[in-house]
Amino acid sequence: MEFDEALPRLAAAYNQGVLVPFLGAGMSRPACPDWVGLITGLEERCGIDPAAGATGAADLVRRGNRAVRLLKRRDDRAFIDGMRSALYRGRPAVPPQTEALARIWWPLVLTTNYDVHYARAYGRWHKDARDALTVLGRSAQDCQQVLSSLTSTSGCLLWALQGYLAARGEHPLHPELVVGHEEYRRVTHTAQHFRRAFAEVFRRRSFLFLGSSLGDTYLLDLFGEILEFAGANPLPHYAMVMRDTVDAPFLRSRFNIIALQYDDYGELPGWLDTLRAEIDRAGTRPVRWCYSLAAGDAAGSAAGVEDLEIVRGVLPPPAEGEVVAVSAGTGRGGLLWVSEGIHETVGPFWPRAVVGRGYLMDRLSERFVFGFQKPDGTGPVPVVAVNARVDDRDRRDLRLISEAVWELLEWAAASGFRAVRMQVLASGKSAHYPARFSLAEAVRAFGRWRRATGHPLALRIHLMDPRALLEVGTGRLDVVELLTCEDVRFWVEVVDGGQVLERELVFADADAALASIAGRFDVPRAGWGIDVNPRPRLGSQPQTVESEWDTDLLSIGVIPGATLRFIAPEPPPVPAARPGKAAARPGKKESPTRARRS
Repeated sequence: MEFDEALPRLAAAYNQGVLVPFLGAGMSRPACPDWVGLITGLEERCGIDPAAGATGAADLVRRGNRAVRLLKRRDDRAFIDGMRSALYRGRPAVPPQTEALARIWWPLVLTTNYDVHYARAYGRWHKDARDALTVLGRSAQDCQQVLSSLTSTSGCLLWALQGYLAARGEHPLHPELVVGHEEYRRVTHTAQHFRRAFAEVFRRRSFLFLGSSLGDTYLLDLFGEILEFAGANPLPHYAMVMRDTVDAPFLRSRFNIIALQYDDYGELPGWLDTLRAEIDRAGTRPVRWCYSLAAGDAAGSAAGVEDLEIVRGVLPPPAEGEVVAVSAGTGRGGLLWVSEGIHETVGPFWPRAVVGRGYLMDRLSERFVFGFQKPDGTGPVPVVAVNARVDDRDRRDLRLISEAVWELLEWAAASGFRAVRMQVLASGKSAHYPARFSLAEAVRAFGRWRRATGHPLALRIHLMDPRALLEVGTGRLDVVELLTCEDVRFWVEVVDGGQVLERELVFADADAALASIAGRFDVPRAGWGIDVNPRPRLGSQPQTVESEWDTDLLSIGVIPGATLRFIAPEPPPVPAARPGKAAARPGKKESPTRARRS
């Protein structure tokens, strides 16, 4: 299959949330050495003359194993430093093919590379802190986090299959570094949790192999094992490779991998840019998601009514019987402001204030809803502003979203409107949390309000954020659950020494006390800390379990999809060795907490 033929399929797979890049060594060249160059660098580090070694495949494996063994015999630092010096020579520019890939936002990327170049490129193109990249390894907890990302909302994950080497300083995945195919094969054969997690991702996602010749037998053996056990893959995989370097019919028939072959490696960045344009181009994709709540409606409305509608696109002017609710920020002098795009939509219904895009508004509800009468002074307000902010410094707080939406619905129903069209509240670029969390809170508030009142008021949420749209379109944001369930689904992590020891999906009432969750995980009241991701308010800090023991989960900031972390206390410092006692070898000192984990 040619690239042009496969392009619509690749874009469709991306928009369905199933396309996952799988990076090989070619994605990091020429910034990083090839396999021969890496082994040569390791040999130089440990004093072996590289020129004396043969370069056959088996010879390279033997040479690599010997160099790694010699470095590890010295101490742990010698191996890490040797790998770093062999991998990073100076600070070369990120390769153009990696830059092109990073311009696309990917929820999950797999890599067999050790280097930081994809992470650097990702940070350059996605500067929003809400889209921070999380690097995961082969541990049981990391594998569980990768698997949970397949079905629930998450951030952006880089799954480093062979370890990850920071350009400087320490990194939690340094102990997972494996060099060479034989060593990696041994590791994966003994790590059943990793093999099963990889098999699940292989079955449920379409891999896009980049920078790999697919000639590594340990990878093909892993793929073959999955296919022998589970049968033919329901989704195709794709590989962008140099022409005539792979057996395309064999890959297609044996592994369901479609080879897209180029004549020059320099074509790859252009192909990835073309894929990005195809993804962004307005094509065949869902434009609205509709949900009916009529079945359990006290108002007895007819089945099939579109009570909630999530619409891909900007807010339109209000139609007859509708009110448009826009998200407003707090400006100087008590003015409320809206974005330029929103002003173009609502300007005809709002008298302009003297300054900028500021508006002097009347408060229409107890706390959050503001607006004007129509210019002629008659009738209900066709456009209102919802200011879900903490104070006049324009600080957002996720805990206010549900309350603000509830108040908006109450006001709209009392004012005689039949439908509300609204933006996702308080989720602009300056928000410290992804838009999907605000969307989830709005949907959940609407479901709770309809169950409590039975009023047939409809809600139309207009959504532009591409990340949130992907979450809705792929079903990772479960709208039906948010509309119908009173309890909250969230993650709990138990963290010790910076490592996640336990990670579990929990269902609990939002008004349940923290003590009830701490008890389930045997977390004591004294000494431990808690943190919530995303934090409900910018600048809020971790608290102690003791101070929040009787506080309800919503007040702490636990909302659907959030992560509640219990943080173990730091171990006491290790006393200095007394004179005459042998000092511990460098790199072998271990805190009591970490020793207990191992």
